[in-house]
Amino acid sequence: MKRSKLIGLMGSAFVAIVAAEILLRFVLGLGNPVLFQADPKTGYRFKPDQNITRFFRRVQYNQYSQRSEPTTSEKPPDTFRILMTGDSILNGRNSVDQSETISEFLERQLADQDNQKIEVLNASAGSWGIGNQLGYLLQFGLFESDLLIVEIGSHDLTQPTRTGEPVGRDPNFPDRKPRSALSEAWNRYLWPRLAPQSNSTPADAEPPTRSELDAQFQDNLTSLQTIVELAEREDIPAVVILIPELRELTDPAYTFPRKSDFLKQLNGMNVPVIDFYRVWSGRSPELLESYFDDGLHLTPAGNRAIADEIAEKLAATDDWQPQK
Repeated sequence: MKRSKLIGLMGSAFVAIVAAEILLRFVLGLGNPVLFQADPKTGYRFKPDQNITRFFRRVQYNQYSQRSEPTTSEKPPDTFRILMTGDSILNGRNSVDQSETISEFLERQLADQDNQKIEVLNASAGSWGIGNQLGYLLQFGLFESDLLIVEIGSHDLTQPTRTGEPVGRDPNFPDRKPRSALSEAWNRYLWPRLAPQSNSTPADAEPPTRSELDAQFQDNLTSLQTIVELAEREDIPAVVILIPELRELTDPAYTFPRKSDFLKQLNGMNVPVIDFYRVWSGRSPELLESYFDDGLHLTPAGNRAIADEIAEKLAATDDWQPQK
């Protein structure tokens, strides 16, 4: 190969790499991921003060690692403040724009109804268990809220409290920016699909035993009881919203073990619960499918349906209504 031709090919390759980097970084937002930090109380949480755009969707975290705009620990005057805690369902992940999370829909819905200042704070992170939510409240408090809403998915009933172990090690839990948008595209999105076994559960790993799941269920109930006690101590009503998976709604034979026991325990704690299995049962399969992105996480339409139901219950319950 002639030297000039080789130089031309190398130049073309360089231009292609630079063009790909620019496209991935400035159009798709790669190279600038949402960052995590390990935390002894919460296991992990989002690094404070992030406001980025990824895949054409805005993602913002305030100084308290909430997926909300910057706020204050003290409630502003003449404001009805709701604190929501949860996992990736409440968080929305990077696949949902900031304006289309449950908390943002609820804030706008309540503001339209009551013509007063409403603030809904979103303290959540992917794969958080109930114990992680408790850790957040122990670390940051309840922000002088008027209402605490705890989001729990059916799968969370036996979800262990997550630790900070994956932060900085798992490509989905970065603690620093990658060297380039191209390297992030490869390490986080392309390579795991080409070699999925690298992220799979080891073949010799045994699933939890029934006794282990029962023990985790009891630990989660204890964590929830502590959350309720924290709210009672500050005279704040606490409400649980229980979110089903799509298969629960579409397969009559499927149900999560321990769910009925969980609802009985909530009743014994005198904690109101909005069970979206009951709310959504009977709706058409087409409508239900429009609520779910992957059978577990919600679409913007699902987030709006959650917010609408909470707002309706809030308006109908004197103890939860904003004080005018």
